[in-house]
Parts: sequence; structure tokens; C-alpha cells
Amino acid sequence: MLLGHYGVAFAVRRVIPRTSLGTTVFAAQLLDELWPIFLLLGIEQVRVVPGYMAANPLDFVFYPYTHSLAAALAWSLLLGVIYYTVRRDGRSAVVVGLLVLSHWILDLPMHAPDLQLWPGSSIRVGLGAWNSIPLTIFLELIVFVPGLVIYLRTTRPRDRIGSSALAAMVLVLGAIFFSGFVAPPPPTARAVAWSALGLWLFVPWGAWIDRHRELIATMLLFGAFLAAIVYLVAASLTRRDAPVFPISPRERTRAANWKRVGDVLTVDATDGERWQYVSLERGRVLTPPDTAGWEIAVQRYRVITPIAGAIADVGTTTFDQARPVTGSPFIVTTFITEPENPAIKHWYRYNLLTHLLEPNGHIYVVRAPTGALWRLAVVSYYCPHLQAGCLTLRYAPITPR
Repeated sequence: MLLGHYGVAFAVRRVIPRTSLGTTVFAAQLLDELWPIFLLLGIEQVRVVPGYMAANPLDFVFYPYTHSLAAALAWSLLLGVIYYTVRRDGRSAVVVGLLVLSHWILDLPMHAPDLQLWPGSSIRVGLGAWNSIPLTIFLELIVFVPGLVIYLRTTRPRDRIGSSALAAMVLVLGAIFFSGFVAPPPPTARAVAWSALGLWLFVPWGAWIDRHRELIATMLLFGAFLAAIVYLVAASLTRRDAPVFPISPRERTRAANWKRVGDVLTVDATDGERWQYVSLERGRVLTPPDTAGWEIAVQRYRVITPIAGAIADVGTTTFDQARPVTGSPFIVTTFITEPENPAIKHWYRYNLLTHLLEPNGHIYVVRAPTGALWRLAVVSYYCPHLQAGCLTLRYAPITPR
């Protein structure tokens, strides 16, 4: 996380009015400010791996002295004690110390499982939000924007610098954040370290801003900000669990009674640029160029039919009883821009705590171009290790009554 740490630094100025924004920025980003120093000294390690995660090309190989939970607690305690020794302000010292710990908490939803609990721990945690650019942007902004709004509503500029310096800092932070999605990865780990040292510039910048602004009183927005932080913490602590299935082999034998009880097929649809064409009749994914006779095609979470096919959503009936019903019309796939079938487009629910796609429990009827009817249910979206993009489908033919 980048912007979110600064959002926290902005927001807590309301709680500790005698503490400078420069200090809160320093505390909220202390772990990332120390990290490049440890990299350059050879104490910690990182690798640049293009495509490693959608929103971050860095593989954090070894950084337990700045980014393990135990290290975060130690740095929190150290900075809190130092602040109290210098300022003799107990409340502010506690908040400054907690700001350091907040960095690890906010990193938890973003990172791959690379955050150790303590140096030498075999347990590594991280929820992997960096695997999704939209999710990364959402989580960053849900902390940064409320934090900035709280700062704007609880302080006012003393002069023009109080406005322009703050606006410039926000623009620079935004440019750094969003350029990461389009700029080429850094060439080396040392280049990463040297560029990360630039985070130290925001400490005096924040102090300069604060000298040109004054505090005004309000608590409502800070309460809203705390609610956002509580949501992130709850999301981080919620166990991410979903049924997972191995990808089905292309050549497979179905059970003798599959037409009565249904067959289960797991399709590797992880490639977001390529459709996987599925023959329900043959019970397998078709290999190009032999893709004739497919009834559905899948790509990530999308499911479509051929132009001459269609799908009907028959609701939450039992799989065995699913048949076309009045009021559930067959809907054809549209190919205007991105191919999609509105009947099955929303087969999932998005869990805001776990950030997983969960089947909505509906059963669908697929009408093939030949006129044959098939029951279809989405069972899961995940392969082992919660890899997204593996659609597990249960299907069976519908025989005339």
C-alpha cells in the first residue's frame, strides 16, 4: 500500500493536534522508509519480477527486520518511546507508535503471502490484493480519500502555501501511485531501493504544509474514517476460503450415470485474452483448431454461448429439477463489444470481506445450437491455492418428459 499510509497520516492529525503532519507521515511510512536502507546495506532482499502481481512487480524475498509483525511492533514501541521522551505527551506518543503498526496492518490485504510474523517465522501472510489492479485502486482510495478529506475539514490554510503545498503533495503521490500501473518495472533491486529513498522527502514536505495550516474542530469525519479502517482490518482477519478443484484433463472418462446425476468439469480460464471452448456433449475443453460443436465458452468469470445458442436463468431450483420455465426466457449472447450473455453474466456474488467470487446458487439452462438442452451450475471459481479463473461447472443433459 502507498496512498493508504498517507491517508492515515492525514486523518490522525485530528486526534493529536500538537503533532506535526511531518511526524505522522514519518511514523505511518517508517517501515517503508527504513526498508530501502536495509536493502542497500544487504540486510534485506527484493527481486524485480515483471508480471509477478498485476499491480506490483516486486517479489519481497527477505525483509523481516522492517516488515514482519514482530518488527513492526518493535519499531512502533521504539518510536513511541522516543516521541514521549522528547515531547512528554503520552497520548500523542501512543498514537505515533500505533501509526507505525498501522503500516503492517494496511499492507496485509495488499501483499502476497510474504509478510512474516517474526524474523525466522515459517508463517507468511498476505491476501494478495495486488493481483488485481481495480481492487488495489479501490483499497488505496478507500483509505486515502477519507483521510485527506478529514485533514481538509479539520485544518484550514493560514496562507496560500497551506493550500498549494498540500495540493502539490497530493498530485505527486497520485502520480507516483498511478504511474506504477503503466511505467516499466525498475531495472534492478538497487534501483528500487534508491527510488524508495524518495519517501523521506514527504516528511519535511508534510511538516512544511502543517506550518501553513491551522486546526479546526470536528469529529464526524474521523468516525467515518475509523469505520473504513475497521472494515479493512475485518477484511484482513476474515479467513479466505472457497471450494477449489484441480483442472480437468482434456481426455477424461465420465461416470456411467453422469447423464442422470450430472458431471463436473473444471476449466482453466485464467487467460484473460483467450476463450476456452467447452463441449458439454463430449465433456471436455476443445483444443484449437478443433473447436466445432461447442455449447459454451469461458474466459475468467465470463460465460457465453455461440450465436445460435442461448441461456435461461431458472433461479435457485434444485439441479435435478431445473428445466426451462415460463418467465425465464432464453437470452442470446451479444457480440457488440465484449461478448457476454446477460442471463449468466451475474452468476456470482462478490464478498467484500474476502474479495472472493461466490456462486449465487442459480441454475441455468443452456440451449445448444442443435436445440439440445443442458442444466448448468457454476460450482467454484478457484483452483487449488485459491487461484482465480478456474471455473468448475456441473452439467447434465435435459431429456424430454
